[in-house]
Amino acid sequence: MFERYTESARRALFFARYEAGQRGSVSIESEHLLLGLVREGKGPVGRLLAKFQVSPPILLRQVDARTHVRERVPPSTEIPFSQETQHCLNSACEEADRFQHKHIGPEHLFLGLLRADRSLAASILTDQGITLEAARDHIGTAPSPPSPANETTGGDSRLEFIK
Repeated sequence: MFERYTESARRALFFARYEAGQRGSVSIESEHLLLGLVREGKGPVGRLLAKFQVSPPILLRQVDARTHVRERVPPSTEIPFSQETQHCLNSACEEADRFQHKHIGPEHLFLGLLRADRSLAASILTDQGITLEAARDHIGTAPSPPSPANETTGGDSRLEFIK
C-alpha cells in the first residue's frame, strides 16, 4: 500500500502514529495525521502553511483544544488507521494521480485531509483559512515531489512544539 509514498510521507505517517500514541488514541485519526505532517518538517506542507500564515503551534493548540488526551499507548502497541484516516490516505492517492505525480508525498496527504471535510483536521485547517481549492492551487504551482528512491532527508527538519 505504501510503495508510492515518499520517505517524507512515510515519516509523516510514523509521526502520526506517535501523536496518536502520545494522546492515548486507539486509532490514528485525521488530527494525528495533521500533526504528523506538521512535525515532518518544512517541506511542501510547511511552505503551504507559511503561505497561509498558519504556524505549527497554532495547529497543535487547536488539536489539543478539541481532543481529550488519555493515558499514553505503549510504542509496542499497534495502532490502526481509523476509517476516516484510511479515506484520507485513499484521497491522497487520488490527489497524486490528479497531478499526474508518480509518488505520494506529504502534500498529497495534506490534500487528502482537506477532502475529508467532516474530519477534525479539515475543520481546523478550514478555520485557519486553508481550503482544498487553495491548497491544490498552491501545490499545482510547486515542483513535482521526488521519487522515494531519490528523496534525500537533508538532516533532521522536524519541528519542535512548544506547549
